[in-house]
Amino acid sequence: MKHLLWLGLLFYTGIMLAQEASSIKVETIDSQEVPFEVIEHVPIYQGCDPQLSNLELKKCMASGITSIVTSNFNYKLANSLGLPDGVEKIFVIFKINKEGEITNIESRASHPVLEAEAIRVIRLVPKLDKPGMQRGKPVTVQYSLPLHLQIEGSNKKEKHILDKTFPVHKGCSEGLSYEDQKQCSSQKIMDFIKLSFNYDLADKLFPTEKSTQFLVEFEVNEKGKAEKINVKANHRAVAIDVIQVVKRMPKLKRAGTVNGKSALTPFSFLMTIYFP
Repeated sequence: MKHLLWLGLLFYTGIMLAQEASSIKVETIDSQEVPFEVIEHVPIYQGCDPQLSNLELKKCMASGITSIVTSNFNYKLANSLGLPDGVEKIFVIFKINKEGEITNIESRASHPVLEAEAIRVIRLVPKLDKPGMQRGKPVTVQYSLPLHLQIEGSNKKEKHILDKTFPVHKGCSEGLSYEDQKQCSSQKIMDFIKLSFNYDLADKLFPTEKSTQFLVEFEVNEKGKAEKINVKANHRAVAIDVIQVVKRMPKLKRAGTVNGKSALTPFSFLMTIYFP
């Protein structure tokens, strides 16, 4: 058996399998526990330059965790479990507390042995140099990490990447590279949300403010429609309005694919809306 482990982080938009049940969720942002994708100042991983930008610090942290997981994960476990050839998905979530320590590690996989191994490896991640900061104060940061373990027979050609395409917005050209298509479709969707947002509502809710921020997450299904919409905002009414906007969003021209088959594609945008 040959093995290859891929890691993805939630601040990147990627293609994942999702649960069949549909849900709509409205949340307000908790100042004491903040998702990694919206933290104002990300935790600083050991060896990362604190002068780097937020995005660069995220990449530095991702690189450090990737190195630990790929170097320490026991790939032979998959062989002993009799798993079929293909991709084994392991989803890990944990928290980085106000002292920079990794806590509350949980994992989900097709086999409890793989779940335990993922937790063991994440426990090897050292204490971070600095915790996450929100509004000038240390906070607990929620972190999510999908792992993809590739299992293939020795008589099969090793594959280093999945053949995947990104959903195509009707305002974007087809035939673009994956990254260019992601940028184009994502920008068109954000433009639609900005154009459809209820600015009068925001102005009434925040009379002394000039802007508001929210995190919108959803999945584009195999038919190109948005579903499983989740919005975190500073006011419930704003979250509800954004949910309704995303529900009205026209179907995309083409859904994303994995190895030639239509697949669910998660989207996540942190948006700032300015109003008079």
